Amino acid sequence: GAHHGSGAGWGAAMEPLADGGARALGLALAFGSSALHAAADVSQKALVQVAPSMQALLAAKAGLTAAALFLAFLLTDNAALVHLADALASSDFLSAWLVSGVINAAASWLYLQGLRRGQLVDTLPFLSLTPVFLLGSGYAFLGELPSGRGMPGVLFIAIS
Repeated sequence: GAHHGSGAGWGAAMEPLADGGARALGLALAFGSSALHAAADVSQKALVQVAPSMQALLAAKAGLTAAALFLAFLLTDNAALVHLADALASSDFLSAWLVSGVINAAASWLYLQGLRRGQLVDTLPFLSLTPVFLLGSGYAFLGELPSGRGMPGVLFIAIS
């Protein structure tokens, strides 16, 4: 296609995928994500069966995830430390971080307990109820409601 401007940015990166290529790439990425999530679920199921302590497993999972994301942040943001200092100086950020951390820790603990006590085919389908819970929590905390077009999608995912 035609070269516009400096060629930098997402638009330039997507230009070669015009005429349906972006859609195909999106489907391929979604399929890959699903396959990797399934592999992660299977590996976590195997891990919880042999882990001596759920607390240690949860701490290790959180620590490794945080370390990987922090490294990615440092490598992709030229002013990472400045942005981090600004965020840590904000009481709004710290409050949101604390609440999010507690909720994520609780969700991870419940997920690992479910994997430990049940079979994958019995426990993982309940994750498809996540959009239903998002309806209530999204409205309660953010005042967000799905569009008229979005609601059938939520219902389809939840009942399938």
